[in-house]
Amino acid sequence: MEFIIDWVQKNIGHTFSSTRGKRFGTRTLEFEFVSIDNQKISIRFEGSNYIALPLKFWMFKRAMDHLNKNGGNFVPIGARIRPPYMPNSVEEAIWKEPLPEKISAYKAAPHICDVLELTSLVEFGRAYNPSSRRNVQGVKIIQ
Repeated sequence: MEFIIDWVQKNIGHTFSSTRGKRFGTRTLEFEFVSIDNQKISIRFEGSNYIALPLKFWMFKRAMDHLNKNGGNFVPIGARIRPPYMPNSVEEAIWKEPLPEKISAYKAAPHICDVLELTSLVEFGRAYNPSSRRNVQGVKIIQ
């Protein structure tokens, strides 16, 4: 976690594009790191004057634990605001009960994965979703 914190701290005020857009052919908004404090990273999306999402440190830990547990295989990122989450997805791993704090769920996994990819800890690729039998946006840890 220290590596991620240090990297984000050095990049406060910089704007980044998600490589998910290029990799999967989807539209993603550029985002700027606004601050890092109180166990969270705050970002602002392009075209907005407001801080969007608090990306909590515990979310990064849960995402990394989930990716490590999957041993370098691509897993679905998932992107739902509330349950039911895609099985074996990073989103499901982040919001698994019990939560470390009382907080309402929101879509966090894509943005957590963007930060992890920018720090070169993960890479994007296709993951199989057995419920839909389709390949979906996925991520894996770089060994």
